[in-house]
Amino acid sequence: VFAVMSIFLLFFLFDWSQIMEAAAMAPADASLINPIKTSSTDNFNINYFLIQAFGAVYVFMAWQGNQGYYGAARSPHDARMGRLIGQLRPITQTLPLVLLPMCAWAFLHHADFAADAVGAHAALDAISNEQIRSQLTVTVATAHFLPPVIVGLFAAIMLAAFISTHDTYLHAWGSIFIQDVVMPVRQNLLGDNSVLKPEAHVRLLKYSIFGVAVFIFLFSLLFSQQQDILMFFALTGTIYLGWAGSCIIGGLYWKRGTAAGAWAATVSGVLLAVVGWFLTYNWEMSQALLAEFTPGMWATWTKSWPELLGDKCPITAQVLYFWTIVTTIAVYIVSSLIHGESFDMDRLLHRGQYAVEEGAEMGPEPRRGWAIFGMGKDFSTGDRVLFVGSYTYIFLFFATFLIGTIYMLSTEISDAAWGEFWWWFCIAILLMTAVITVWVSLGGIRNLRELFHMLDSVKRD
Repeated sequence: VFAVMSIFLLFFLFDWSQIMEAAAMAPADASLINPIKTSSTDNFNINYFLIQAFGAVYVFMAWQGNQGYYGAARSPHDARMGRLIGQLRPITQTLPLVLLPMCAWAFLHHADFAADAVGAHAALDAISNEQIRSQLTVTVATAHFLPPVIVGLFAAIMLAAFISTHDTYLHAWGSIFIQDVVMPVRQNLLGDNSVLKPEAHVRLLKYSIFGVAVFIFLFSLLFSQQQDILMFFALTGTIYLGWAGSCIIGGLYWKRGTAAGAWAATVSGVLLAVVGWFLTYNWEMSQALLAEFTPGMWATWTKSWPELLGDKCPITAQVLYFWTIVTTIAVYIVSSLIHGESFDMDRLLHRGQYAVEEGAEMGPEPRRGWAIFGMGKDFSTGDRVLFVGSYTYIFLFFATFLIGTIYMLSTEISDAAWGEFWWWFCIAILLMTAVITVWVSLGGIRNLRELFHMLDSVKRD
């Protein structure tokens, strides 16, 4: 569906020149074409993407909502290939999720579509809340220019995404609550009497999963969305991701890391996230509280808090996410050093005197350095093609980014040149989408048959 939608947008519904001409109407320092001229872009300037890149490394595999995928593979090799394919699949979403808003912008701003866009403008003008109107701009516009068949296919995809996201999170968060909260508390309170029979354990999991469903329903019913969706993601993600990286990296790779440091980072991270949420969603009240509790501090300034800080929180959720990360790293290090313990990493990793006893099944020695890109005998020909192709894609695009950044910082590039670059970028992603779609579809059907065969023949434990 994404491939079909991209083809329709690029070759049938819009001309590339129309998209670029409309994009050129954006403010000079909030360009939709030239990435170097985005300093005035609200929320999504270069800082957003630098923080996003840093976070991708810092919280790698930290998101607990994905824990089921990390632990469900039938072998280490399948886990590795599953992660590889999981990195390829989002590429197919790249083009339509960029093209749809660009085409919506062209539809609403280009003179060629003025007559057709009247209904869309009227629908948007009827929305009184500015934030909600902004969020619905692309949705309303696409409903007016996409053919009914494409709209129906897109709606089906979004429904499928809705279902697959929720069933994953129901299972993930429901089971995490029982396994990582309820069971340890029971162990501490009841000791040996905390062991549950399987039936009682499963019943608890069912109650917990149902509780997550109730929370999702009530939250979506009562919560008032007052900022960009990606900023909402950044803010809610900070509650966990703002400190998780320090605990994971510090716990696995630093012998001085302690539980006290982890708890200190956790508490400070959650508190910063909650404060950030309050500031973002209650800015007027926050200013009133600042003025009430710090009257003497600003008595000499002749400016009130609202005049000084503006009508919205000056720190975006993404920037708050970054500073929460920095703060919790510092808190983790200082707290661990104060605690003064030095952990025996051989014990954690089963090395030396803690090596696994003879006769126990042991995996191969973990690869280090460039050896991590090696392919063993468990790689089929298809696996090798997929493995080499995916990493070639990663390195080629990183090289393009690196060389392109150096070039654009040293040379003035016209919007016309950028427009041509983005055109060929779209074509490259479209071709990759076609290849990935065929590969994942055929491989997915084969793996699905293997799964059903395994479920039908596996001996239950």
